[in-house]
Amino acid sequence: MPGGVCAVLDYEVDVMAEYVSEMAVRVVTPDATITSGFRKFVTQILTSTRLPSTTILLGMNYLAKRINAIKGQGPYKVSEGQVWRYLTVSLLLGSKFLDDNTFQNRSWSEVSGIPVTELNTLEFEWVQAMGWRLYVNLDLSKDYQAWLDNWREWQQMKKRQAVQANRERLASLVPAIDTELARYNSNRQSP
Repeated sequence: MPGGVCAVLDYEVDVMAEYVSEMAVRVVTPDATITSGFRKFVTQILTSTRLPSTTILLGMNYLAKRINAIKGQGPYKVSEGQVWRYLTVSLLLGSKFLDDNTFQNRSWSEVSGIPVTELNTLEFEWVQAMGWRLYVNLDLSKDYQAWLDNWREWQQMKKRQAVQANRERLASLVPAIDTELARYNSNRQSP
């Protein structure tokens, strides 16, 4: 599926927001926990932009590459606010790469709450650090394919967890069945 805005999304927003939140925090600040504020932020971004999963996963790929490059330069410390900024710019770049008719930075600013001038600076620094090479062959890139596989595995895990939770909920509604046959047999009278 190409980039752009989707009338019909190829994912459930809450599930994708949970995935993106966890993966972004894991990539940028592995020891941090996901805050409800960050999860709301991600949900807001995904709901407002209606990006297809292809764009989101490409953004996650960009995010991982950028953070790995930063870590390679020496000691690395990031605040929670930086996670928000890095994620926004990674999705912005994914959208720009996959869709010629994409959101302007002003729209990303409105959705994210990050000032346009700051987004412009962050985007410029990011693409400059990447050597202006945004191109990723989605069919051949092992990094992108790893994100795609990880997303699919995540969805399956969430489905299994939902089924298990539903089974447990239903099991709690059904009274236990007494299988003590001897008790029933002793109460029966012979003719």
